[in-house]
Amino acid sequence: MQAGKWIGLAFVLLIVYMTLIFGIMVIVVPLPPPPPERTIFSTADSLMQYDWVSREELAQVVQVFKTHRDSLSAMLSRNKMEMTEKNRMIDSLSNELNSHQAALKKQESEVEYLSNLLNSDRDRTDKAKDIAKTFSSMETKQIAPILNRLDNETVIAIYEQMNSRTRKNILLGLPQERAALITKKMLD
Repeated sequence: MQAGKWIGLAFVLLIVYMTLIFGIMVIVVPLPPPPPERTIFSTADSLMQYDWVSREELAQVVQVFKTHRDSLSAMLSRNKMEMTEKNRMIDSLSNELNSHQAALKKQESEVEYLSNLLNSDRDRTDKAKDIAKTFSSMETKQIAPILNRLDNETVIAIYEQMNSRTRKNILLGLPQERAALITKKMLD
C-alpha cells in the first residue's frame, strides 16, 4: 500500500515539474508573429493598381492560363473516355468470370455426383464379392431359392464376381428361361 502512495506522489510531482518547464519556455521563447495578410485579386483591374504589372503582361499571363486550362481540359476528357472504356472492359471481364465460375460450379457438382456414383458402385461391387465368396462355398440346390428372389441386375453382379469354376452354379440355380435372359443381358 505504501508503494502505491509513493508512485502516486512521484507522478504528481512529475506533472508539476513538466508544467513549470513548459511555462518557462513559453515566457522565454516568444511565439513567431502571424504571417502577413495576402491580397487576393478578384479582377484584373484590381491588379492594375500595382505598377509592377502591365496590361500586356497580364494579358499574356491570362492567355497562358487559358492555354493550360484548355490542354488540361482535353487531357481530362481523354482520361474520362479511357476510364469509361476500361470500366466497360472490367464489366465485360467480370461477367465472363461470373459465367466461368457458374460453369465451374456446375462441373464440380457433376464431378461430385459421378464420384458418389462411383463410390456407390464400388460398395455394390465389394458386397457382390462377399456374396460371391459365400455362394462359391454353397451347392446349386442351396443357391437356387435365394437367386429366385433376387432381381436380374443383382444376379449379374454376383455372377461377375465369382471365379470361373463356380459361375456355372449361378446359372444352374436359375430356371432355364431366366438363365437365358440373364446370359443375353450380360452379352449386350
